[in-house]
Amino acid sequence: MKRIKVIELLPSLGSGGAERLALDIARRLDQARFDPLVVSLYPPESRSAIYRDFETDTGVRVRYLNKKPGFDPGIIRALDALFREEKPQVVHTHLYAGIYALYPEARRHIPGRVHTVHNLAEKELPPLHQKIMAYAYRRGKVTPVAISPLIRESIERRYPRLPGTVPVIVNGVDTARFVPPAERRPHRPFRFIFVARFSPQKNHTLLLDAFALAKKRNPALSLCLVGEGELRDALQRQAETQGLSASVAFAGSVKNVEEYLRRSDGFVMSSDYEGLPLSVIEAMATGLPVVSTRAGGVADLVEDGVEGFLSAPGDAQGLAQGMLRLAGDPEAWQAMSRAARERSRRFGVDTMVRKYERLFEQSARGR
Repeated sequence: MKRIKVIELLPSLGSGGAERLALDIARRLDQARFDPLVVSLYPPESRSAIYRDFETDTGVRVRYLNKKPGFDPGIIRALDALFREEKPQVVHTHLYAGIYALYPEARRHIPGRVHTVHNLAEKELPPLHQKIMAYAYRRGKVTPVAISPLIRESIERRYPRLPGTVPVIVNGVDTARFVPPAERRPHRPFRFIFVARFSPQKNHTLLLDAFALAKKRNPALSLCLVGEGELRDALQRQAETQGLSASVAFAGSVKNVEEYLRRSDGFVMSSDYEGLPLSVIEAMATGLPVVSTRAGGVADLVEDGVEGFLSAPGDAQGLAQGMLRLAGDPEAWQAMSRAARERSRRFGVDTMVRKYERLFEQSARGR
């Protein structure tokens, strides 16, 4: 049987959740049935260091299209040529790559056109791009996929009169990779960690404000920030100004994030909005209770007082209070650690990939 060629199309191979999901799909598709290809709009220099050896490690081909900054119409022509050469049956787009793929998909009569919405539909793309995706969903035969029930609601709210039902395929992680250490006891100082790109959506400024408030009441706290991004320098200056330099570590982008999680005691997140964050699922699989803003799909992962503590987006006092409650109650920490690990089992990566496989097979047949 001829394998179904699937292109995972991304703006770049950055370190965010959308990139991790796409690459997890590419590397885990059943090789007897699927022929995956990863395509980045930007050149190789844009990729995160953690994906430098992706092709060698997985055997999955990666192609780069050398996009210029800003809107680059040349990428439409490049995708058209790529689709003509590769003849994919399915193109699976992420983030704003979907707006560039729309015309080449139609011109090359690609039957399977799938776009995963990784965030609240109102926040995923700028307004003009949303108008293009509205056409893609209604007339361009593109199937939107929601990563949680909340995201499906946002898609149906932002794009009414869709021609079909929006499928939900919840994000998944490798729960065999993200496992707790053999012996789980909180450290002193208590170690919080946040894994996220330094971008406005993640609101690290709020997190540092909350951490400074918590440190005033409990000096035995530390914070590790894992990630990269345009706001890193500004956040390092903020930490210095607030007298937090000795307590806040900026680890950069790391390939062995699971080791950083295993050395931590609690996961803290300060986002203003979210989809269904992989970083939270990974932390819970490692047995970390979560202190977070109630942003988007976080409430689908964490029940306040069970797997962690939730507060309103933008509420530094509430976030600080959650950190203090978790660090100050070892018995509650133990119970939440077990509950987080147990809840994470619902979000396995293999279950997610099998659902995408079924969707790709249906899409390739034009269904």
